[in-house]
Amino acid sequence: MDNERHKGAVQGRPGDSRPVARSDDAYAGIDLSNARRMTALILGASTILNLVFLSIESPDDAIGDLGWAIALAIVAANAAAFAWLTDPRRGVGHRALLAVCYAGLGQVALLNWLAGGEVTYSSLLVLWVCAGVGSSPPRSGTVFLAAVALAALAPLIYDRSGTDFGARITRDALVSVAAGLLIMALMSTIRRQRLGLVAGREEAYGLARLDALTGLGNRRAFDETLAAEMARTRRAGSPLSVALVDLDDFKAVNDHYGHIEGDRYLREAATALHDSVRAGDRCYRWGGDEFALLLPDTAREEADGVCSRLGSVVKQTCRTSDGRPLGVSYGVAELSDEMDAPGLVTAADLALRGQKQARASAGGKRFVRLDG
Repeated sequence: MDNERHKGAVQGRPGDSRPVARSDDAYAGIDLSNARRMTALILGASTILNLVFLSIESPDDAIGDLGWAIALAIVAANAAAFAWLTDPRRGVGHRALLAVCYAGLGQVALLNWLAGGEVTYSSLLVLWVCAGVGSSPPRSGTVFLAAVALAALAPLIYDRSGTDFGARITRDALVSVAAGLLIMALMSTIRRQRLGLVAGREEAYGLARLDALTGLGNRRAFDETLAAEMARTRRAGSPLSVALVDLDDFKAVNDHYGHIEGDRYLREAATALHDSVRAGDRCYRWGGDEFALLLPDTAREEADGVCSRLGSVVKQTCRTSDGRPLGVSYGVAELSDEMDAPGLVTAADLALRGQKQARASAGGKRFVRLDG
């Protein structure tokens, strides 16, 4: 079986696989709910520490009493943002969380300036490093660390307290950036591990719905997709048909040619059915030598025509090792208002048995070995 059919096996058609962990999304592997909780906790801690630091370093050095008004406005804004982040009714995405972290850096730089160049508030930078880098992909995290460095070094612009002051500011900036790089490396490892686990889970999910011999979806995949299609069909008011296709005299093939030849027979039939269904139709191995077709937006009359065409394709392309063509029988049923999934499949099975019995009654030719 080719790889494309295996990729589409869960849904029963090529290229129609379940999504896996690999993604172009830069935020893949980042747990949004945990990132939201972490940002809210850091915002709450920052708000409390701002109130403590205001009692240590008065924010009225640069512009007088107006600094107090600005500082208290920052505290109030933080409290409002905390309420917003912790409200489960609010939809908060990754970019909104990163914007909160950038606002946190801005308020640290602003409070340092209001305090006249004192850098007590710079102690909060490490909190925002944890939030901003921990919930961002590496590229966004790197840009955020550059902003951290600017916020930490900003007092050098307006404060000329001497070499010792500059050295202390530079040291604090380097420590914050180094901490951010370590967090970034750790979180990148955790995300890769998480993506690997998700990929493994998705692969296991797909294999559990894959028929190993034919590469088609198995009966479990059919049952799950049928339930979803029935719900969609009833919402849309469109028709839905199911067909069961049976390989004629398959037991005789196994008896005369052996099970290896029988398996080849099944694979060829699966390939012919899979490659010949219309776009939107889906093919599954139902069990044994039977296949199930799911035909959305298809009434019974049209489904009969589809199955007749598929039967001709199988007969033309699938043959035994000595050249005998493979024949099929099929039964079709269309979903009605009162039907459930088992009822629809049972109706198709009854139609299949009816066709086989009619052929037997008409003296339909049975399998005969060509070599006598």
